[in-house]
Amino acid sequence: MSILNLGLQSVGLMRAEMNDQSENLMSKCGTMNEIRKIAEENPNLKEDLITSLQVPIHLIRDVFSRQALKGEPFKTFPAASETEIERFWETIQIVDDSVTHEDRTAEHIK
Repeated sequence: MSILNLGLQSVGLMRAEMNDQSENLMSKCGTMNEIRKIAEENPNLKEDLITSLQVPIHLIRDVFSRQALKGEPFKTFPAASETEIERFWETIQIVDDSVTHEDRTAEHIK
């Protein structure tokens, strides 16, 4: 079992409850693509979901920061901001202008 899995044995993934409208929208989603589509139409869902996930994100970050491999502690980093993601896409399009924002998986890029 990997070191990270051992650390996660004591972590139960949970999220804070969102408002009724956002919870209702999330109940209709089964995949990340579905969440993205609904979040495009309902901008509050994205913010509610980010807020809802902060507790488990901090918990997992804390667990990982106390683990080490060969004496080297694991490092965690905050998620990229919207601006950083936009800059990343601009850089990708300089290299290959056929790649679009909708190309989120290796399968789409082939």
